[in-house]
Amino acid sequence: MTRSTSSSGNVSRLDKDIEELEKLLLEKPDVTRAVRRLLAILDRYLPDESGLGAYTECQRLLLTKFPENTWLDEVLDPLKASEYYKEWQAIVDLKCAIPPVAIVQLFDGTDFTIRGVHTHCDLRQSLFEKKNVISRGCNDCFKVQVLPADLKALMQVHFIFRRLELPRDNFRKCMIELREDVSNPYKAYIFCESEGETNICLGIFERILRTAEISNVHCGISHGCSEFGLKYPEFKYSKDGAHRSFERPVFWDQVESEFWSETPIPASPRTGRKKLGISIRDILGYRTWIDYAEGIGDDSWRLFRDSPSTNKPRAFVERVQKQSELRNAQMKELQQRLLSTV
Repeated sequence: MTRSTSSSGNVSRLDKDIEELEKLLLEKPDVTRAVRRLLAILDRYLPDESGLGAYTECQRLLLTKFPENTWLDEVLDPLKASEYYKEWQAIVDLKCAIPPVAIVQLFDGTDFTIRGVHTHCDLRQSLFEKKNVISRGCNDCFKVQVLPADLKALMQVHFIFRRLELPRDNFRKCMIELREDVSNPYKAYIFCESEGETNICLGIFERILRTAEISNVHCGISHGCSEFGLKYPEFKYSKDGAHRSFERPVFWDQVESEFWSETPIPASPRTGRKKLGISIRDILGYRTWIDYAEGIGDDSWRLFRDSPSTNKPRAFVERVQKQSELRNAQMKELQQRLLSTV
């Protein structure tokens, strides 16, 4: 999160963006789109210049007060994680007037590439949503899929991901599930470009779980996006290798070719997502996960918060409420499955 992480041209642009966003939010603090953009920048970059605005100075204080090497070894203990979270959130509440914003996913590792090419997953997902066509590049997308049993386990997996050493510093994310057709409330993924690489990363992660004596997570492998397997079950990863026999319709190549010819491809984002410490975006992500746990009846939220929050995004709350009974049942089913394997 320093100037050395980016080219001088990119630094100049980021500095300008931060200055403009800070000015906008000073005048109109409830512009959530601007909040999201500013938090995304400060998640990976901090300008040298001081005094740009409340968000930037809050981020500077967090990095100064909590260098990563002073807390990352401690937070696998949920009680320690709770203590740190409460202190982080108190600083953000004091320094920034942040409107209710839901941050569902948190990321680490380098940007996801397959054979050295940026995947632009959002565009490939758009192709699927519009045409029911799975991009050819998605055939090589495999992921370590981690299903934490509750919020406490999700936080433990997240902090393992923060320190995880993988062959390509693989892109990874932790999240809460809001897609109604996709099961299990808590998720974490390590993105890979082959089955072989996925098995290597899975082995590394499972060894860390054993060393840390963390057993309240289920680990497996998935193929492409969850939606693909719902529409085309034969594409879904299978331990017996049946997914390798998935027959891609011949006409899909023509449909995909036309899609790419009509779709502007943005410049590949800056590679290297290494973080040097806790960010405001992280803290709002944790807050969102806690809100979600509270909403679905996962009592482990009480470890991180003394009382229910009254400052939640309305649309997010409504969405979670609609799914709460289903998510609670899915959570309990996974917990029972994990207990049966002990």
